[in-house]
Amino acid sequence: MSQAIVTWYGHSCFRIELAGSSLVIDPYSAGYVPGLHLPQLTADAALSSHDHSDHNGVERVILTGRPLCCSVRTVSGAHDHHGGAHRGENLIHIFEAEGLRLVHMGDQGCALTPEQAEEIGRPDLLLLPVGGHYTIDAREAHDMMRLLRPRVTVPMHYREGVVGYRVLSTLEPFLETEMPVIRAESNCVTIEPEMPEQILIPKLVR
Repeated sequence: MSQAIVTWYGHSCFRIELAGSSLVIDPYSAGYVPGLHLPQLTADAALSSHDHSDHNGVERVILTGRPLCCSVRTVSGAHDHHGGAHRGENLIHIFEAEGLRLVHMGDQGCALTPEQAEEIGRPDLLLLPVGGHYTIDAREAHDMMRLLRPRVTVPMHYREGVVGYRVLSTLEPFLETEMPVIRAESNCVTIEPEMPEQILIPKLVR
């Protein structure tokens, strides 16, 4: 049965295993995210949503040299509410294989246009920033969920205790919802087709 294995390393960094391929997206450079230390990761590809040090430490990932067996495409977004004029462009990454569509929103800082939403499509998994200040906040994140209708939403880019930037919100405002909230027992979760709509929270492992 098709499935994706998604492991969260804090902030916006994930390792995705899909269709026999592995990808790391938005690894952070050493010392750039308070309270976090990225372990040594190996993958077939390392990708970044934008050129900020808490997202573009791709040189820290050991690459296997194997070709990818899943498709990777991007949709251009913005890192702020001014079309990217303040913080630059943000790339939204879409990974697809075996009937699954996984979407990493990067540091999206504003609402999507109808054209962007149509290009993204309906995600089986939406990796969504919720902490505000640098990205959309909890309210805007819920607006984006209503637009894209993801089956599973995993929040990212928020503050938890001493982990994360002080200007970011904690997770609690995002969890003010009637949608089912499931807390995973580890930082690794499995995504399968046709999962019921839910917010899924991987455990933060430091």
